[in-house]
Order: sequence, then C-alpha cells, then structure tokens
Amino acid sequence: MNKFLLFTTGGGSTDLMGLSNDEIAIYNSDDLKSIKPASKSTIEMVFESRTIKDIVTLTVLSSRHGDVISSITKAITTGLDSVVKIADVDNDYFINKHINGVSIESPGIYIQKITGNTKTKLNLTKGNFSSCLISNTDGSAAVSCTLHLTSKLGSDITDTGTNANESDNAATTSSVTLTVDGTAATSDIFAGEQVWKSDGTLFGTCTARDSNTQIVFGGGIEETLADDADLYGGTTYVLMDAYSISANSYLKLVDNEISFDTAKYNLYVTSGDSDGQLTFKFNY
Repeated sequence: MNKFLLFTTGGGSTDLMGLSNDEIAIYNSDDLKSIKPASKSTIEMVFESRTIKDIVTLTVLSSRHGDVISSITKAITTGLDSVVKIADVDNDYFINKHINGVSIESPGIYIQKITGNTKTKLNLTKGNFSSCLISNTDGSAAVSCTLHLTSKLGSDITDTGTNANESDNAATTSSVTLTVDGTAATSDIFAGEQVWKSDGTLFGTCTARDSNTQIVFGGGIEETLADDADLYGGTTYVLMDAYSISANSYLKLVDNEISFDTAKYNLYVTSGDSDGQLTFKFNY
C-alpha cells in the first residue's frame, strides 16, 4: 500500500481562500529521496519525481534530529495509515513532539547580478539546486569568473598569517577595531568573514576594514583577543579559477559541480571585469 505524507504550514487555518502550494502539500512516500539534518534546528526532506522536486524543512526542538527521523521512518515502513500526517500545523499535530514548524519549497530560481570585481557573496538561502547558469552580459569581451567556498565551521579553519597587534581585548558586544600585523588584512581574506582562534573558538565576524592594518568586529568579540594571537579564517576551496566566459554567452554548472551545504559554507564570486558583467541564475 502506498503511503502519502501530509504537511501544512499553518496558512490553511487563517486564509482558506488564499491557500498556495507552499502552505499545504501531500507527497507519495515513494518520491521521498532523502531525510537529513540541514542545521542544528532543521531537517530537510527532499521529494523528487518526473514532475516535482520539492524540499520540506522541519524545524526541530532540542536538536533531536534522530528521534524525528526515526518517527517518520517508522510511520512509513510499519504504520497502518495510508495518509501519514508528518507536520500538520493547521491542526497542531506532529508525528514527533520535537517538531514545531514546517516550510515547503517548490522549484524556483534565484538570480544575482555582479556589478564589480571585488569578492562578492552569493546570497543563497539554500544550496540544494539542480543547476547554475553564469551569464556574461558583456557583448564584446570575455569575462573571467572565479568561484570559491569558504568554511563557516571552527573545525575547518586556516591561519591567515595575520596576528593581533595590541593589548588584550576582552569579550564584548560593542564594536572592536583591532590593529593587526603580519600578513596584510586584505578584503579577500577578512571582509564579511568569521575570525577564529587557533583552537576553533570564534572571535567574531569582521564587518569592515579601516585599512590593511585594522579590522573591525562590529558586533563585538566573543572571546578575549590577546596580543599576538593568530587569526584564523574559514578554509577556502576554489571551485573555478579565472575561467573565461565568452562575450554574450553562458556557462552551465550542474548540481554535483556546484551544490553545497549552506550551513557549512559561503559561496563567493570574483569577476575579472571592473563592471562585473556576470549574472548568476540558480535553478532549484
């Protein structure tokens, strides 16, 4: 007997006339391709067939991913009901008490235009996409494109070669401007990036640079930053190094060439043109 898995997000209880496909959905369990933790507080369920590729995200309390996944698996494999309510927010029913929310994402696109030649973060909220088109909008000249991932985890960090160069700064929520020495505190290494202690303890995020000798932690620092402390950044992984895209053409990357876990990495692009001239289209 086929099992069908039901999800509602709460919209049906407040606006019955305005229901959409991201508020209520039911899927054949045969189309369930994976269930996996997506972050400390979420689980992703991927449904895929010839006609759909949807992602259902469950919000989980207390990091009880294993309990939730076990409950779902048991209901599919041994339950007697043909329609299994996994997360029915409309009726306040959850298959496991550690679930407290759900969102439904149908296939879509994300587009971002690059307008300069400095390192630019691609502002993706999820990394599970089927392909990416990189278009060169310059009609007369080729443009080079560099793509890299930067780790967001303290367990995957690299010494920047830059050290603190002032008296100890205590942990604070106020902005801290830190003078540094050693390797120059360049934008490519520090701008917008997390900065770590050698043991993987997070100092904070560099929100600005006054110069190559000063970096700013606008949200403060979480640990005492001692004089001469080595500053570590997330390890960088180059996916594409100055690849030339011909004028008025595009490059297509499929999922296994560019998909990544947004909980673990940020994706950045650097254009070889001062005006950027690159447009990214991510297909989900």
